[in-house]
Amino acid sequence: MDPVEIFERPPFSNWKESQTTKELVEELTGEVESRLNPRSIYTIIERKNTDLEKYSPPPLLLECELLVIGITTIGEEGKKSEYSTSEGFIVDALENTALSSAYRKTVRMIEEIANERGLKMTRVVSPGSGNIDWETKNQEFIYKNLEAEKIGIQMTPEKLFNPRKSISFVIGLDKDIKEPKELFSCKGCERVDCDYRH
Repeated sequence: MDPVEIFERPPFSNWKESQTTKELVEELTGEVESRLNPRSIYTIIERKNTDLEKYSPPPLLLECELLVIGITTIGEEGKKSEYSTSEGFIVDALENTALSSAYRKTVRMIEEIANERGLKMTRVVSPGSGNIDWETKNQEFIYKNLEAEKIGIQMTPEKLFNPRKSISFVIGLDKDIKEPKELFSCKGCERVDCDYRH
């Protein structure tokens, strides 16, 4: 992770700059990066062959012929007990930044595939993320349609993922939908003061 790029992205871009924060980021970035294991799994399926309707999906997905379902993870997070409070806060933010970066790279790869096939994309929706009104429990739909164990993902009885630093997503694909200006959006979230808002 490039320290310059780190400070240009949420949450760091939304924080008041301080020399202490910069020094902690520079000190901890290499350590965090050395134990990350970013990986993704995704597949493209026909919506009509799924039971998506059972999961109260965003209406935009039901308009699409195809669905991309995927999960991105960076593996196990660091033990925050090994750090001071401020260090733990920075480590958590660095891990989230790395997860966001890996997730966005995966979506950009999918975008290239869609373009090659002449397909348009909906914006990316992630259950429980707050970027749209779709509860976390609906991750079950994504999990059961992927071999998530291949990238070390397990689902808990509460429909959460282990490792925790993981994000699931669905994208609709179709030739006849209106593409959004921005694939990644917090449009559906009411938390306007969130450090990670984009």
